[in-house]
Amino acid sequence: MARRSEHRALALAALACALLLTGCAAKITEVVVVVESDLRVPDALDAIEVRVNASGRMVPGLDAPLTGASAQHLPLTLGLRSESDSDTAFTVVVRGLLRGSERLRTSVSTRFIPGERRVLLIRLTADCVGTVCPDADTTCRDGLCRDVFVDPSLLPPLSSLDLGVDAPPFDAGHVDLGPRDAGPLDAGPQDAGDVDADRPDASGGCEQGDSGVVGAPLGCMPARPGVRPICVDDGTTIGTLHFGLRDVLIDQSGDRWRTLGWDMDGDCTDALAATPVSECTPPSAPAPTDGIDGRDNAFGAQIVSQFLLFSPAIATETAMSLASGSNVPVVTLDGWNGQPDDPRVAVSLGYAIDILRADTPVPDGGVTETNMLPPPLWDGTDVAYLSASAFGGGGRPLLLDDNAYVTGGRLVARLPDRADIDLPGQRGTVRARLTECRLSAQLVGSGTALTNILVTGRWSESDLLMYIHDLGICPGTPFNDAILSAFTTIVERSMDVRATPGTGGPGIGCDAVSTTFPFENGVRVSWGGISTITLPPYACP
Repeated sequence: MARRSEHRALALAALACALLLTGCAAKITEVVVVVESDLRVPDALDAIEVRVNASGRMVPGLDAPLTGASAQHLPLTLGLRSESDSDTAFTVVVRGLLRGSERLRTSVSTRFIPGERRVLLIRLTADCVGTVCPDADTTCRDGLCRDVFVDPSLLPPLSSLDLGVDAPPFDAGHVDLGPRDAGPLDAGPQDAGDVDADRPDASGGCEQGDSGVVGAPLGCMPARPGVRPICVDDGTTIGTLHFGLRDVLIDQSGDRWRTLGWDMDGDCTDALAATPVSECTPPSAPAPTDGIDGRDNAFGAQIVSQFLLFSPAIATETAMSLASGSNVPVVTLDGWNGQPDDPRVAVSLGYAIDILRADTPVPDGGVTETNMLPPPLWDGTDVAYLSASAFGGGGRPLLLDDNAYVTGGRLVARLPDRADIDLPGQRGTVRARLTECRLSAQLVGSGTALTNILVTGRWSESDLLMYIHDLGICPGTPFNDAILSAFTTIVERSMDVRATPGTGGPGIGCDAVSTTFPFENGVRVSWGGISTITLPPYACP
């Protein structure tokens, strides 16, 4: 019991630290879930599983072993935040496990209180072992079947720091027991963007989607790009828009990388923690620490800086190439209604051989990468000529998401896994192949520009080791061989995720690096057509 009291004290201390750090910040709509148990570990309980359903949508939960090298200690704490600061309903289901089998479970349904932070204490108690309740509206708490729903006003405020010893007043009265097998909880897909876009709200407009983000440890709310708004797609569109991406942010040194990207694995990894939480085990070092709010960006934190040490001119030369209109990524947005929320749009990514001023005639030989024509004005009137390498049969873009969406003015698209993403580089283009690849960007006004553009994903070790060849570092010389060997070591130390989401777990090795390619601006351009010229990356002989 002394050890349990010690961990309770640490949990309370964590709550206190979180309050001190956020006490002067903007109001947050949050419920901190605290899970305790009076069952003896490991004889009667060796793992706890937590699942959260927010308004019919499953969000990342928690699988907490209580024994072994990766053991977590009771009480467990999770942070649930309403991204839209609304009174979203949610249900928390907690299962106590012993050697993989369920011993007991309890559920609580409640709502967020906008602008308030509350504590939800859930106990797994021995007197609920073997108890089944008669219907889905009841659950076992303290040996009795009680109403699943808890009035959120009964949840103590987080600011009180009083988790106490007694459970909050959840008593809904005694309910006669009857046989009921609730069965295993189906966690379902954990991609909050995969929701029914055609479900209208009562007003006929759009409701802001709400993922009820789960954070662990306490105080870390994983950053996500926002979920699909819930409304009817009526087909309204303001036409097709094209944006040339400029001002790529190659140098992510210092703390810059910490603010770039999104959480990919549902964890907030701290390499300095006693037991770092991560989705996999790195091959040669602790998992790299995440950025702010769990942002996974080990590429920006650890690998880019090594590139710049080898060739500091990469950033400058790439910026000059983009400014000249050469090898510019182009985002095409179609089907947008022009509003901050649109449940379905089409987004594709291509690459411009060149971007020319509107009054520049196309040369007889067509647009080429090495022409000596004036650079674009970047004033919204320039014309983009895209490489055929970005298109397949029938002119269909290879990097296309025809079920993307806009939420709160932010464009969110999922690009095909391991498709060739040819990005600007020092010698032309460099190729990335990402899994769980997302493109997100903030729309300015009615689509006059894009800002804060992020291409994020998981870059597998095998694909990433090919990337350095695109930079012109080819084997065969002592100097280059030393660079390649050092780079291989850096990649191994940077791997923090699995290439295939959902395949990790304790003792499972990491095989990919979380990656963010940020662009600061996307400038409107006009469509000039598809050029037959392709833009292959630099290749070693």
